[in-house]
Amino acid sequence: MLSYGVEDVHYKKTSDGHITSVVPDREDVFRGAQWSKPNQALAYVWEGNPLTLWEDKEKYNKSSIQACDVGFNFDITPVATEYFTLEQIYFKYRDILENGLVDPDEGLAMLNRELHENGIDEVVREKQRQFDKWGKS
Repeated sequence: MLSYGVEDVHYKKTSDGHITSVVPDREDVFRGAQWSKPNQALAYVWEGNPLTLWEDKEKYNKSSIQACDVGFNFDITPVATEYFTLEQIYFKYRDILENGLVDPDEGLAMLNRELHENGIDEVVREKQRQFDKWGKS
């Protein structure tokens, strides 16, 4: 009921094992929210998806490559001043670049120039140092 509502009121089961909505899309408050439930793999499969959807997702997740930095947390303390300055520079350029308010080549060049003038290389070196130390432990 949490995932799809009430059977035959909000959804119905099809003869092949799927479920389908019985309310218009604009009124279907349940569709698309399964991800927010505790274990969506226990839920029915919507029409249009393979009946093996949850098994397929489990195989995909188990076969995926894990990033080498999972569990690493960068401690900005040694470079906090530079880090916060760089963050402000990024925010200054983010909106104008994302929204096309400046030529991307020019905007990125200005952003990169300011980042380098304000210590990004030092922050990157510190992060790499911490990552290397973390990787050895």
